[in-house]
Amino acid sequence: MKQEMIGDVPNSILGMYADLSHKLQAGAITPEELGLFLKKRNPFAVNSEKLLDQWHQFYLDIFDIGATFSGIRIPNFRESFPWLIVPIPEVPTNAVWQGYKNQGIPTWSYYGDDLEAVITQNDRNTKKGAYVIWVRDRVEADEELKNLSANQLKDKNIPVITCDERLRLGLYYWWKTGGKKGGKHLDIQNITLCPSSRDTDGSVPGVSFGCSEVNIDWYNPDFAFDNLRTREVVS
Repeated sequence: MKQEMIGDVPNSILGMYADLSHKLQAGAITPEELGLFLKKRNPFAVNSEKLLDQWHQFYLDIFDIGATFSGIRIPNFRESFPWLIVPIPEVPTNAVWQGYKNQGIPTWSYYGDDLEAVITQNDRNTKKGAYVIWVRDRVEADEELKNLSANQLKDKNIPVITCDERLRLGLYYWWKTGGKKGGKHLDIQNITLCPSSRDTDGSVPGVSFGCSEVNIDWYNPDFAFDNLRTREVVS
């Protein structure tokens, strides 16, 4: 099929030029990303570095810890999974949970405050050091994974979030959206089920924000409801 031309340039190429110009002006694409693309390098590497810088600042501001990420492995970027989560061993799960309290965020936990003593099974942890995962950029957990129990997700081999990762993401999101000046929370209407974690009874923790507080509750691994969802991860 013959392409329509304007001079020596196909219309489709001019359309891409216009789209690129608009995205550069809007900040959706940065000059650094465009420069990497023109050099045939992965433009998302710049985003990864910026996100790691933001996580460094998060740990510094909230926990007074200067985390270093040199040599950390970043999983290959996958479209629609632009949020980074970076767990570090210097801030264990209990410290993350305490971080909410230290920032004045109301909390409630079925497990009490010693989460590490009860939520003992996790598909990923920081025993071997800091690591990185990608998740979708959504306030609410993945709609694609509603009405699927933890056991069904396991049978389908879908990699999903741990309780520790969800708690870090929630505190990071609150910090990133304003912190004490009006930070926002995740899972206002639904619950992030965390099937990559299990408590000592084999139940599955879930995290949400309801009744003006961050909640951690337990769920039977066979439970499947419309508002009980999870977050797929790229690791």
